[in-house]
Amino acid sequence: MSLKPPSASHEEDSSLDGYDPGQEATARSSPYRLSDGALSGHTEEHCTWDRQLEYILACCSFVNGIDTFLWFPKTAASYGGGVFFVIYLLLTLTCGFPILYMETILGQYARGGPVISWDVIPMFRGLGAAVVIVSTFISLYYGTPVMWAMYLLVQPIQLASTCNTTGDVLQVSEGIGHSGHLVWYFVVCLVLFWSLVFTILILGPRSLGKVVYLTYGLAQILAVSLMIHFCSQEGAILGVKFFLNMKWNVLGNLEAWVDAGKLMFVSLGLGTGSITSLAGYTHFHSHCFRNSLLTIMAHLVGMLISGFITFAALGINGHTDSDSINGENMTGLDFGFTLVTSVISKSSDSNMWKFLYFLSLILFGVGTQCVYIQNIVSALLHFLPDRWRFRWKFKCSVLAAVCVVAMVIGLLLASQGGLFVYYYCQHYVGRLSLFVITLCECVSLAWVYGAQRLWNNVSDMTGTTDSPWWKLTWKFLTPLVIFVLIVLTAFHHHPLSYMLYEFPLLSHCLGLVISVLPIVPVPAYAVWSVWKKEGSIKNRIKTSIITSSSWGPGQLANQEPGNELPDYVICTPDNHKPENALAILTANLFIPNLTNLITAQVDPNEDPEMSGGYLTDLMTVDNGDSDEEEEASYRGNWSSRMDFVLSCLGYVVGLGNVWRFPYLVYRNGGGAFFIPYIIMLIFCGIPLLYMELAFGQYASLGPTTVWRAVPIFKGIGISMVLASTLVGIYYNMVNAWAFHYLFSSMMAALPWLTCSNPWNQDTCSLNKYEITNCSWLNISHLYEPTVNNISCVETLLNCSLTNQTMRMNNPVISCISELRDKVGDSIFLNSSWQ
Repeated sequence: MSLKPPSASHEEDSSLDGYDPGQEATARSSPYRLSDGALSGHTEEHCTWDRQLEYILACCSFVNGIDTFLWFPKTAASYGGGVFFVIYLLLTLTCGFPILYMETILGQYARGGPVISWDVIPMFRGLGAAVVIVSTFISLYYGTPVMWAMYLLVQPIQLASTCNTTGDVLQVSEGIGHSGHLVWYFVVCLVLFWSLVFTILILGPRSLGKVVYLTYGLAQILAVSLMIHFCSQEGAILGVKFFLNMKWNVLGNLEAWVDAGKLMFVSLGLGTGSITSLAGYTHFHSHCFRNSLLTIMAHLVGMLISGFITFAALGINGHTDSDSINGENMTGLDFGFTLVTSVISKSSDSNMWKFLYFLSLILFGVGTQCVYIQNIVSALLHFLPDRWRFRWKFKCSVLAAVCVVAMVIGLLLASQGGLFVYYYCQHYVGRLSLFVITLCECVSLAWVYGAQRLWNNVSDMTGTTDSPWWKLTWKFLTPLVIFVLIVLTAFHHHPLSYMLYEFPLLSHCLGLVISVLPIVPVPAYAVWSVWKKEGSIKNRIKTSIITSSSWGPGQLANQEPGNELPDYVICTPDNHKPENALAILTANLFIPNLTNLITAQVDPNEDPEMSGGYLTDLMTVDNGDSDEEEEASYRGNWSSRMDFVLSCLGYVVGLGNVWRFPYLVYRNGGGAFFIPYIIMLIFCGIPLLYMELAFGQYASLGPTTVWRAVPIFKGIGISMVLASTLVGIYYNMVNAWAFHYLFSSMMAALPWLTCSNPWNQDTCSLNKYEITNCSWLNISHLYEPTVNNISCVETLLNCSLTNQTMRMNNPVISCISELRDKVGDSIFLNSSWQ
């Protein structure tokens, strides 16, 4: 086989900035129909994620930003602790995750950002502009806390720890109408911040994909370290208890649902097009449901970590009283910039922990901001001429222009009045627009484009479809939840205030305009789309909602458009099923004489490793026992992937977790046992589990049959079955004991509370951790000087020695517990308790 050398014209015209005019011309003249979006998706960015892991980490970094780290703990404290997380979780399941999943599908199938993706329905192309406008508004103020964190990162810990509010730290002006002068060190931090964003995005997703290991991986490691540090401090348990407290009456507070909804939409970036843009850079057959699920799980875990950090700090600082923990006493920035730093200043190595805390805050903010800016730059590139759009230097110019403009506008936030401007933008931007935009997304995709067609797109990308529950959710449940949130937002609107400062009335009117402004392109473009059509109004609307035949993924970006397919492949061009390996084999492939190809023999002298036909080794696995009936023919299969996953989880989470592991931790000195356990899990447990899963899945056989692949080791399969049999014998005995105690616990009087049962031995004694009987006390300790100051000694001295059944005698119980804490186990007569 000979290869054609590239033409001389191509070599001369190719530039060093990655632009190949010959490739562009070939792509545009290809006989296979390419949509404008697919073509620009190929040449606009000219790259995708280098690894699938980078895409997942980028999504996780995006949804774990400033809102997760600062505003969730503040809002949870305002509504009584952990019950707010329940509200947040319910909204995530019914609204947040379905929308995120839908936006992921749209971007991955269209292989482009929001501008390309929303070509799916001509009437709703305005949604592409709307989401970019929202991203622009958010990106203008989002990096402000990062700028402040950069300043505090290099300042002494005493600067923030001695202040009562964030305003004291930042030395703010009198109000939003008094911007004051520019603070020079904030200006320096602002320039550093935008320079960092420009550097990260200079190569688009390729450079961003390398940084997400820091903005998410390192940031989460630092956050977990901070959580462990705070939770191990004295008093932290009180704050953690408050965080886990469930005040169920808060579920009836409608404002809690509104605040949870707004926080969820902003934290996940729903309605901003950012998730769609990230998905547009991944490969076409990426598992979109798995990616979306991992993103949501990472977001919820980040929420819990930030909650434990902040509430542990509240406990340490003595703010665990429910009357003092509310939105009126502290703001979100006060939680992050004054409370936490105040607690850090009281610990050893305070400068180190201060550095790690603000570094994690900077990483979280930079990771989210970079995604917003990449989304904006990707959209702006569509306004450039094609020849400029494909050049790397012009893409860098657009990126630089965006960063410079945003930095100039950010000077307003670097002034003394920047804190008020930040609160103003944070309150109004996205308050209503995100709800309306996502509602339009659900209506357009689930009802106009069709939920079934969207589901078919998932099948084209992954080869399978999940539960039809998602189609019902997109069509009914999610739009209903969003509509209720819009109504509640309209009826529960309160004037904005910061501490004792009330924002002027004019600012509220302007804030409402800012909230509605991003929505304007949606109806404006819909009206224009209908108006430019011909015919009656009904026909105009009908033609405006028809998806163009050119919309779709087209040829994949990682395939050379000019490459011709082999002569033996005959495929019909189909823009909705791109000509890559999987699509060809499943849809458009026709190979003449397929039977001869399968049975064709290979000369052993040419390739001794292949036996039989060219495709024999790819289609079958010879286990050496072809005369026996194949086990796979009667073993059956899981009815769904969820059944398999849940079965694996049910298998690995058993009695060893709830019974054996705590005992081993106790016997080996506590939590330190977890370290060698993790080490063994990483270097031994996970590799073996992965190997066995892969081996069994590939062969679709059980242990006794699968090891026939290596005849000399067939005994391994028999040994596995014998080991399972032996374990099952004693394992079921433990289950039998559990059933015995289960039924015994249904009796009126629990049999193990006394020592008068027939099976009790002479050494039977009451539980030393719940002594309620005075007769078991060594009364001599009650006359010692060390216990004279205990107020309940008199109660124990007058206690009757015959109160064997006074198990609910609360004064006696509390007095014995107090005396035991003072003296120790020596107060008991029975030596078996000591």
